[in-house]
Amino acid sequence: MVRHGRNCLRKITPAGLVTALAGQLGPGLQDGNLSIAQFRSLQGIALDAQGTLVVADAGNHTIRQINPE
Repeated sequence: MVRHGRNCLRKITPAGLVTALAGQLGPGLQDGNLSIAQFRSLQGIALDAQGTLVVADAGNHTIRQINPE
C-alpha cells in the first residue's frame, strides 16, 4: 500500500513498516530521486502494468511518475 501526506509518498508493508518512497516534507516542484523530489498537493495515485507509479500533483497542475526501483 502507498499513502501520501505532507507532500511525500510513503510505502507501508503488510507488516506495518513505513518507508519513504518519494518527495520531501514541504511543498515544491522538483523532479528527481527521493532525496530531491518535491510535490504540492498530491490527489491521486495509480500503478501501471510496468510498475510505474503515476500521481496527480494537483498543486502543481501536473501528472508525475515514479519509476520502479
